[in-house]
Amino acid sequence: MMKLTTAVIVGSVLAPLALLTAQSAAGAASATAGGAGLAATRVAVTRVAVTPPPARASLFDLVGVTTGTGQLLPHRIRRLDAFGQPTSTVLDITDLAVLRQNLSAVNPVLPVATWPVQAVLPNGAPGNQFLSIRFTLSLDPAATLQGAVSFLAYRSGTGVTTRVPARLFAGGETYFGSTLVRAVVRSGNGITVLDPRALGFPQGFAGAGALADPEVAVFVADSDNDLTTFETFPAGVDLRLVIEPGPYGQQGLLLDDRIVVASAVGSSAPPPELLGGAGAATTPPPGATMLPPGQRFTLHLSSAVQPYDLGYGSDGLVPAPSAVEFVATVGAARLPIPCFGEPDSWRDLCDWHVRPAHQLPGASTIDLSLVGAAAVGLNGQSATNGGARFSTGPGPGVVNAPVAPEAIYVGQSVGQPGIGVIDLDGFGQGTGDPAISNFPANPNVGAAGVFPALIPGATSLDAGGAGPLTLTRDSNLGTQLVDPSVVASVVDLQIGQSLDLIFNNTGINVQVSSANQVNPATMLLGPGNTIEVAPHPNPPRIVLPPPNPARLIVTEEPTVTTSVSVPGRVTTTAPPAIPSPLNLLVPGPNGLFAANHPGVFYGPQPAPPSPPPPPFYAPFTSRQQIGHFLFAADRIAGEIVVLNSNRMTVLARIPVPDPTDLAMAPSLDRLAVSSFATDTVFLIDADPSSSTFLQAVARSLVGHGPRGIAWQPEGEDLLVCNAREASLTILDGRTFTVRRTVRGAFGEPVDVAVGARQVTTGFRTGTWFAYVLSSDGTVTIVESGPAPWGADDAVQVTPAWFAGATSIQPAIDVASGCWIAHRDARGVAQLSLLELTRSPVGPQPVVFDPNNESRLPWSRGRVWAITRAIGGAAGAVRLSGRVPVDVAFDDLTNEGGALDVPSLVVPGLPSARHSGKGHLKMTASGVVPATLPRLAFVAFADTGKVDVIDLGTGALVRTLDVPGVTCLAHYWRQ
Repeated sequence: MMKLTTAVIVGSVLAPLALLTAQSAAGAASATAGGAGLAATRVAVTRVAVTPPPARASLFDLVGVTTGTGQLLPHRIRRLDAFGQPTSTVLDITDLAVLRQNLSAVNPVLPVATWPVQAVLPNGAPGNQFLSIRFTLSLDPAATLQGAVSFLAYRSGTGVTTRVPARLFAGGETYFGSTLVRAVVRSGNGITVLDPRALGFPQGFAGAGALADPEVAVFVADSDNDLTTFETFPAGVDLRLVIEPGPYGQQGLLLDDRIVVASAVGSSAPPPELLGGAGAATTPPPGATMLPPGQRFTLHLSSAVQPYDLGYGSDGLVPAPSAVEFVATVGAARLPIPCFGEPDSWRDLCDWHVRPAHQLPGASTIDLSLVGAAAVGLNGQSATNGGARFSTGPGPGVVNAPVAPEAIYVGQSVGQPGIGVIDLDGFGQGTGDPAISNFPANPNVGAAGVFPALIPGATSLDAGGAGPLTLTRDSNLGTQLVDPSVVASVVDLQIGQSLDLIFNNTGINVQVSSANQVNPATMLLGPGNTIEVAPHPNPPRIVLPPPNPARLIVTEEPTVTTSVSVPGRVTTTAPPAIPSPLNLLVPGPNGLFAANHPGVFYGPQPAPPSPPPPPFYAPFTSRQQIGHFLFAADRIAGEIVVLNSNRMTVLARIPVPDPTDLAMAPSLDRLAVSSFATDTVFLIDADPSSSTFLQAVARSLVGHGPRGIAWQPEGEDLLVCNAREASLTILDGRTFTVRRTVRGAFGEPVDVAVGARQVTTGFRTGTWFAYVLSSDGTVTIVESGPAPWGADDAVQVTPAWFAGATSIQPAIDVASGCWIAHRDARGVAQLSLLELTRSPVGPQPVVFDPNNESRLPWSRGRVWAITRAIGGAAGAVRLSGRVPVDVAFDDLTNEGGALDVPSLVVPGLPSARHSGKGHLKMTASGVVPATLPRLAFVAFADTGKVDVIDLGTGALVRTLDVPGVTCLAHYWRQ
């Protein structure tokens, strides 16, 4: 379709009518010739040409709205140059992309035209004031004149709306009584009046003929039913044009968007306000109850407000400053919630959709406020304060949960889908029940010199958890931190990069710049909290007012690191940084599950007093925002839900058809998603520094029915189980193209675990091994290349049988193996470790056993066997169910700050600066496993239980009730 091109001479009072004149012929050409040759109708001008939306075959659209002397729609804005500075080029805002690309604090939307206070025509001669509306195609006069095209007078303060006394013409036709009459027609560039009752119709000036075009509707001021008495529109009120969607075009062509624009007579336009005055017009209406946590709101304003003032133009993750505020009342606390704002369309800057930056807490009062002093109308007048109160229905309250590496995430799909968190630390000051809080047992509570001082909480917002190996509670004391109002199912979970790469306290506290952030493993500067250490407390408490709500920071910074030279701790030699004492939460009676580096705090120094002295160098390791991007596959909803793992608030939703399984690249920059129904693997950008963050950036067609997927720990390959065709697709880790398809060695493959390449570790085979679990309980070993030392194929089906197993996880060690939760030969649940127990040392040439009917490459003396079995009929303990669905492990002791061991076979693979998900790390002590788990977690679908097992003793430590559990996640989950 051709676009109708308009052009206007800047500064000319006749510009809007020139616009209409130039477009009248274009509109007729569009109607008869599909828009061919429209560019030839442009007028030679000094202003840049702009492009209204195209006419489409099934509906028509708006071109523009004018007062005769000035433009109302499209709104206008100056083009920004490459340095973000406004230029002299003025653009029509014909879609929201134009607005977003050019809006800034120093480049607002330009004022709209107003009507003069006298009853004069555009040429200054006496005449009726009018409002002209042009569409892309011819109007149906009867439908237009009888439809919901309204010209309204709104009186601010009272909230009273009345119709503007005016006569509406459509294509020169109007109703006199009940009779539709063609009253005026175009005659060249002028008007011919056909009915004497239409005498006084605006005419006699340049471009007047356009007002009778078949694409144009015109409101003419008329309070006495006599157009010959020249009139103005009412003064002192907002004059609002409102056009509801409907069939206004010929042959029932539809206008599918709402159009709203407002102006006034004279230079003193009323201030913008929420329609209705004291009864503020919002959707949902004031007083609405039982709102869901993800509720979005619409504000209906009397006139347009500058988009920048309502938070428009943010990146969708970090809210921009806004004149709209939400406050949730939880108990006696009032918690501010930033929001995102977006206008209804380019045709309507009066109606604003505002979305709280995270879901609302359940069973809470919600106050929405428009802070008038922070919102300015297009013509410069400050808005009037307004607001409304609502309440939410039952649901999760405010969440402040412990974070990895001291957390296990639990997904639920059956019955009540949602997400919970298992607290491994147990000494944090998150949300919880004051009656059972374990936070007072933290030995640092009340200790001298600890900053911020640790004081036991008194409410569910800061009470803290119930202790190690308990489920975290929200402020409503529920353990389901994400509920069915947010997710329809959770079939898999993956932990991504640290939140503080985007959400942090920089700009509020000069000491938390990433230039001061230290990697605890390398002692080198680098941004982002590492997975190696957790904050103290984990998590810090919520404080009100929040330190930095615009960045979604509502909790204290972690306990400050020392600033005096103490062996084994991050130090600085630049006083006056605050010194900190030893961290008393160490392994032993008080800190049974304490994580890495006992005795050390990791938080940043507080901001200097105001006015601040020159910033001093005070390195830190952990800052706000604690936590990570948490990805949840919602198969029923067909999307990946991106959450803040600390607050459990939704940050984004990424549509993916039938998402079945997730895998995070070791480099943390890509999330792979298998889509069972579409035979596709989608790649999501998981790098917060990327311009395409949280977008699908690639997809690869694989075999039929892809399910389980796993990245090879050096990032060489991405392995995909194709359940419907009994094959394994191997995607190249650089190009994501199909490198290899392995067939003939599987039943119905459902999951896969893959280990690190054994170059200097294990039996130094020079290859990696993958373990493919089929639904019949068999496990097939796949060996990597390169030839001749690796088969790049399946090499063995292990003799062990793992009945009822649906999930498999690698054993992260210098050897090669995997953990499987299954049923033994007697049908009793068991957790088994399958390992490579015997192999010649070094690479072995690939040969084929002529007596092997399966034609698999000969295993060359390699033996895989079960080396650990916990539970089962012969075990000392019985696990709590018979249908295991997943297994996970703690990462309390890990070397995540160190660099991953790179591939020596595939050069140039991307790598993470720290916290990569490789299985082997390079440290001063040599190559070591990335994590040394102490606990295993096994989930059972039949009982809705999660068993916690001590891997050292095989003892069942605890059983947690998690109805509907479907999956578990720890940081190094494949």
